[in-house]
Amino acid sequence: MIDPILISTEYTLIIDTNSFSDGFAKQLCAYCTGISDENDIGQEFAEMFYEDREIEDDSSSKGRVAEEKNLFYGSIAQRLDEEQLYSPCCVWLNKKYGYNAEGNYALLTEENFEDYNFPAPLSVGIFFEEKPEDEQIQIIKQRALKFFENIWESKNPVVVEGFRLIIHTKYGQDIEI
Repeated sequence: MIDPILISTEYTLIIDTNSFSDGFAKQLCAYCTGISDENDIGQEFAEMFYEDREIEDDSSSKGRVAEEKNLFYGSIAQRLDEEQLYSPCCVWLNKKYGYNAEGNYALLTEENFEDYNFPAPLSVGIFFEEKPEDEQIQIIKQRALKFFENIWESKNPVVVEGFRLIIHTKYGQDIEI
């Protein structure tokens, strides 16, 4: 018998919504964590995070910069996105909704399952190097709700429908040769 060898474990915190998340994924992540992508998409929302949490640079010469005081500093992972830029998040598929070839989506039921046979991109995944701490999860939950209640403006209201944590575990095999 060959014993599996743990190669890596990564985590993705999922924010499930009822709307296409491509238009707000990076902004939501920046608002919830203070971390934006390589192109600084969502930078203004990251700045709101720092203001709301009252995080700023120390004034002394040996003081820490604001980024290092951020609870998410060092725990958020950056992955290449579809544009080959590093990003702390991505659009994620919502398992409760289906999507059809015409671009429509609906809550899945037994009656419409055949019509909406693709998973719908209605969620946002935030990447973590380590399992997020309870405090980090609570901050994201609170700020995600606040983001759609008070910050994000849209013709159709966006509702946060839940949160999930996905654990990506990669194993290998060690074979003596």
